Amino acid sequence: FPLPHPRAPPYASRPAFLAHRQPRSPPPPPSPSMEPRELSRRGVADVEMADAVLAAANVTPTAAEDVEMAPPHARRRRRVRMDGQDVDDAEMAVAGAAKTRRAPHVMRYLRAREVGQRPGEAERQAKVKEWAEWVSIRTLEQGKYLTLDRIPSVVRSTISIAFSADGKLFASTHGDHSVKIFSYPSGTQITSLEQHPRTPWTVHFHPHDSNIVASGCLGNECRVWNIRTGECFRKHRFHASISCVSFHPDGDFLAITSGKSLMLWEYERVVDDEGKPVVPVRVLEGDNPFHMVAFHPSGNFIMAGEKNKHPHIYETQFTLKLWIHRFDARAKRLGSLFLEVPRAVAYNDAGIHFSPCGSMLAACVPHPKEEGQFHIAVISLVENDPSRPVGSLVFSGPIDQGRV
Repeated sequence: FPLPHPRAPPYASRPAFLAHRQPRSPPPPPSPSMEPRELSRRGVADVEMADAVLAAANVTPTAAEDVEMAPPHARRRRRVRMDGQDVDDAEMAVAGAAKTRRAPHVMRYLRAREVGQRPGEAERQAKVKEWAEWVSIRTLEQGKYLTLDRIPSVVRSTISIAFSADGKLFASTHGDHSVKIFSYPSGTQITSLEQHPRTPWTVHFHPHDSNIVASGCLGNECRVWNIRTGECFRKHRFHASISCVSFHPDGDFLAITSGKSLMLWEYERVVDDEGKPVVPVRVLEGDNPFHMVAFHPSGNFIMAGEKNKHPHIYETQFTLKLWIHRFDARAKRLGSLFLEVPRAVAYNDAGIHFSPCGSMLAACVPHPKEEGQFHIAVISLVENDPSRPVGSLVFSGPIDQGRV
């Protein structure tokens, strides 16, 4: 403000907007019944959001607990502005503890969370995570059922789903013995491929040509289709049900699990150099049925999942034993065993995945420290340093066993 004239009256030294301001009456002392919403002026929106979180999680710390959990220096000098008056947290705690009612407050909850764990904190955090997931799902666009060429009672079920490499199509197998092709993201059905004798259990797109898709059914039959024409241009009948198919990254042959056998099929070749029909070749025989197969992104490894016949005494979960073998694509044969995962929760096309870079494997496996529990594990497939060899754990994430 500009300096006043030396002979100006005393009140002229004050700005105009303060010259005639009436002195404020002192605010009333804080009442024990005042809500935290009335005490805090940090933002109504933030408080409302936090109140919703805490209410959903049933987190209602008292003021006395809040002060007890705070460090000594924060307990002594942390201050909150209340209508122009500074009040210590200790005074607020005494006022709040006078009521047996427990009141949620965003700042108390966040401060207590930063200080350390309290009894029941894990349960509270789990409830907050459930609430956050519920809100996240609600913010997504509402899903809708796709319009099919038949009524749902005829289609009956959906078994397997796969996206094309370019992301423009996806295929699904159904209980009416069909493989249906849809455009993405519109969800419009393009065609229905129908010649399987029984329900197709697995489906995969060609890694380079989105016009080609392979499927295998419970009727022991594997088919390769041309989506544009709707024609099945290659098929073969195996000795047992087809549980999984996988294209090699080069796209010129398929790996197929049929019963206890892992097969390779050069589907593009009708006859060999000697004029003999090209048939699938068995490259691995298991003691129990195989339920999944997948090629490594490099094409130099192949992973097969064999059913564990007898689960451990503390497990009732269906699991597979994973075998990752080196693979010679030119000779079409398996090499030495690279890695074994004794138990993993997976089935057919779902549950296990190589990272696109090929350096990691994601799977649901038993927790190393919690007996009978499973977790999402990311396993290293490369040895970057001696302290982290192949097969070491890169990441571990919990599983909500009630819903996932």
